[in-house]
Amino acid sequence: MKYNIMRIIKFAGLGLVTTALDFCLLFLLTEAFHIYYIYSAFFSFVGATVFNYFMSKSYVFMTDSQNPNRFELLYFLLFSTIGLVINQVLVFVSVEYFSLYYLFAKLLATIVVMIWNYNSRRFLFKA
Repeated sequence: MKYNIMRIIKFAGLGLVTTALDFCLLFLLTEAFHIYYIYSAFFSFVGATVFNYFMSKSYVFMTDSQNPNRFELLYFLLFSTIGLVINQVLVFVSVEYFSLYYLFAKLLATIVVMIWNYNSRRFLFKA
């Protein structure tokens, strides 16, 4: 039980760092480089996901990096792709149909995707 609580705390901390990276990339790509928000959301999500994979593996779930499951990365990418679809759909619908500011829409999508990510990573890393 104590281990699960610590893992959830680590996951939440990593989630905050990953979310900050995601939002910073989204803002930078959209505002500084004038990339359409939906494309920026895609690239920021992918960049943050790659970072999160390595940190989840080594810090949160502490799996053996020397002996990974041969399908681990494939499953991680599959689960992340599902998270990406959830993210993109929620951001697009929130902005285009509910006229929300793209960063607020991203915040709402992040909350939903965070729940998906925790459960999929628990399954993936057998934790």
